[in-house]
Parts: sequence; structure tokens; C-alpha cells
Amino acid sequence: MKKVKFIFLISICFFQISSLLGQRIVFDKEVELKRGLSDRRNIYGVWNEDENQTAIFMLDKKGGEFDLLDHQYKLINSFPIANFKSYHDKIEGFSYKDQTYYLHVTNVLRSEMLIKSFDTRNNTSSNKLLKLVKGYDNYIHSYSYKGKLYELSVMKGSSAIAIKIYHGDDKLERKIIPLDQYFESKSLPKLLRASMNTSAPVKIKRIDNSMPNSLENCASLRKIYFNKNKVVITINSKKNLDTYIIYLDLETYTGSVDKVSNPSINSTSRFRYNTFYLNGILYQLMVDQKRLCLSAYNSETKSNVKQYLVTRDAKIDFKNADIMQKGGGAFLPIDEKKLKSTSQLIRKMLSSHIGISVYAVENDKVVLTFGAYKKHGSPQMLLPGSPISSDFGVPIVTSGAYSLHYNPMYAIYSYEWSKAVEVKCLFHSKTLIHQKGSIRKNLLDRVQNLNEHLKSMVDKYGRVSPNIQTFFRANDVHMYGYYLAKMDKIVLRRYQ
Repeated sequence: MKKVKFIFLISICFFQISSLLGQRIVFDKEVELKRGLSDRRNIYGVWNEDENQTAIFMLDKKGGEFDLLDHQYKLINSFPIANFKSYHDKIEGFSYKDQTYYLHVTNVLRSEMLIKSFDTRNNTSSNKLLKLVKGYDNYIHSYSYKGKLYELSVMKGSSAIAIKIYHGDDKLERKIIPLDQYFESKSLPKLLRASMNTSAPVKIKRIDNSMPNSLENCASLRKIYFNKNKVVITINSKKNLDTYIIYLDLETYTGSVDKVSNPSINSTSRFRYNTFYLNGILYQLMVDQKRLCLSAYNSETKSNVKQYLVTRDAKIDFKNADIMQKGGGAFLPIDEKKLKSTSQLIRKMLSSHIGISVYAVENDKVVLTFGAYKKHGSPQMLLPGSPISSDFGVPIVTSGAYSLHYNPMYAIYSYEWSKAVEVKCLFHSKTLIHQKGSIRKNLLDRVQNLNEHLKSMVDKYGRVSPNIQTFFRANDVHMYGYYLAKMDKIVLRRYQ
């Protein structure tokens, strides 16, 4: 009776939260996963764009469950998952073919890949193990698109990009995109690495342009962007204000490179520099002890769009909100406070990692956020379903969960373990002319608000916070799935 009453109360709260946030629960189901820290739980959601179906993998140490939903998020198939091998725990991505879904999972050293197949025709799952050849390429990133998994690497001893294509568990293809003509002395591997050590891994952050991105992710000097069959890699030089833009096509397997300089006056003092790429525009941010400069470069017309230059004693007249400092860290609560002057902002930016983040909104506008962050710890230590990892995207230890090669949920929790200062602006997407008006809460704000509401229910109804979570794109919407261990329930929400 108590459990029925508890679920009834939680259901009422879910309805109130959905109404409050304007979001809709499209699927929920009771699923019992193992609850211990060592039980390696995770949820992984994928979208089949050919069939317009959503597949949900609910994983634990014993196996879990596979659910398949139609275009209206109605359950059309469900069957249990046989267990993974214990040392394969890094989900690189997925592929699908002939009504069979495949998860591609590697071990920590990336010496093996386990291809886990889920055949929806006979409701069975099976494994296939591949040995991965190491030592020839520096791994960059993996990306799933139209039923295939693309694994990108830079070839050692050259500036060529190697692409492995997995389509189910068939024999893989390998394509080479030569870029040596754009880089002197075969320097691309060195530009992508985190140090001068030739054995160091590639250090790069994946950016999803379909959603807002945290300053912490965008503070990386090396970023990779995926958009359907197009890939863009940006590399910012530490020594000067130059940016390499690498363009790759996953259908023609061709590539080209632009080298862009920041139009601001060369700084002789200490400076910070970073960029962000969106829809053919490279947004550039530079700050030194006397000023900050915000500018944009059009990669299609090869021309500078516009530049804003602000000295430390002047006001920023192109911002649409107060200069805010927020964050927590080391179990401190998240707080916010306003900064009064540009000089305060510049001082904090010079002592931190600067970043710039841009996302598109309606009426040909973009919301541009710039600022800096200072790390106090790792949100991944507390983020369920994520690894404790190095800055290179390689998990050091999985902390009792399957780790995701790319987990957008990281952005939602980033401020819990860092302090950031940020300025939000609204611009025209092509001209960079400042637009007046307030900036509405974005997608990540709404997901974070939902989590705060769920956490607020702890005292009255028990712990109902999402224990493990997934976030993925399906058609033109975003899907947020989470598992509530207190209720043995999975919930899938649709964000327009």
C-alpha cells in the first residue's frame, strides 16, 4: 500500500513538473536493474533515421534489456540482453542494418572491440570480438551516422586522416583523406596531441551544434563538430592567434584546410584565445590585459564579418544580460553573483580557461556565450553513466558504469565542479550585429531545472533523482532518458 501511495504521489509530481517545464513524457516503463556501484548500469538511446525508430539499451553487469519504440514512442519490441564481457565498457557508438542494432564497445586500452548485436527479428543478442591494431594511427573520435559507425584517426608520420567504417559486424572499410599539402613537416598529429610527447593521445572535445554547450567543453583549444556527413575540426594555436579549420566529407572522403588569423591587433602581453564554429562562421574570442576582442570569420566567403573591441575600462554594450559568475566545487553548493566591471571579467578570464559557445535560435539569431572557467574537480566523478577520465577522453576507471565515448549530460553537471564567469549575447547569425532582447532558457537549462525539481522531492518522497541518464537527438528533437532506481522505472522525455 505504501509503495502504491508513493508511486501515486510521484506521478502527480511528474505531471506538475511536465506542465511547469512544458515538456512531455513520451515513454515510461518499469525495469529492474542492479543497484550496486559495481553493477555497471547505464542507459544508451539511439535513433534509427531510416525506420524512424528509437532503440534503448538498459545495461547492467548481468545484461539488461533492449526496448524498441516506433515513431510515436510506442513499445514495439523488448527482450533481455546477454551480459557483456566485464572488461569491455567503453561505448564508442552504434550501427544498424537489416532490423539488427549493434553496439560497438571497446576496452580501456582500445586493443579490442566487442560488437554486440540485437536482432529484432528473432529477439536475440550475440557478440563478435575484433582485435584492434595499435601503433599506426592516433585515435581522434567516433561518430554514428545513417546506420554506420565512423572511427576517425590521424595517421602517424603524416597529416592524413584515416577513417574506419563499421556497418554492423561485417568486415570494415578503411578510407584515407590526405592533408599533407596543408601542413608543414607532417605536423597535424603534433597539433592534435596534448603534449610534445609523440606517444601522447589526441586531445580534442566533441561539440554538438544542435544544442547549447558548456564553457568547460568549449574551452578546449581543439574541437570536432559532426553534422550529418560533414566533419569540421578546429585547432587553435597556443603561440599566436591562428586557427586551422579542417573540413572532411564522409561521403566523398575528401578534405580541405583553412588557416584563419584573428583580425585583432597582435598582443605583446599575456593573452588567451579561443574559437567556436557554427554554420560556416568561425567565432573568435581574444583577451589580454588591456582589452577583449570578439569577432567572426565567414569560411564560405573567406572574409571577416565584424569585430567588437572593448577596453578594460569600458562597458560591454553588446551583452544581453549581466556578467555572471556561477559554479560550485568540492561539494560546495552552486551559487551565482554579478560582476560589476569589464576589468573584473578580463582579470578572471586571464587566470582561467576561456571559451566561447554559440547556438542558433529563431529568426536568424544566435546566442553567443563567452567567458572562462576554473576547474575544482571532475563532474564525471558524480555523473552516473560516465567514466572518471583524463582530459584526453580516455577513461582511467569506469567507476562501476559503462562509459560513453561522448556524453552530452556532462555539460549539465559541469558547473557543479567548476567556477565560471560568463557573458550572454544575442547576434544576427550572418552579420554579427547585436540584437536587443532577453535570452530565454535553453535546452540544458530546462533539463537542469527538471533535475533540480526531482532533487527537491527527496525529503518528502525519498530519493527520486535520476540515477543514470542518456541524452540523444532523434529527428529534430532531443530525447532525455533517465532511470529512477527508487521506482525501478525508466522515463523518456521529448524536448522540442
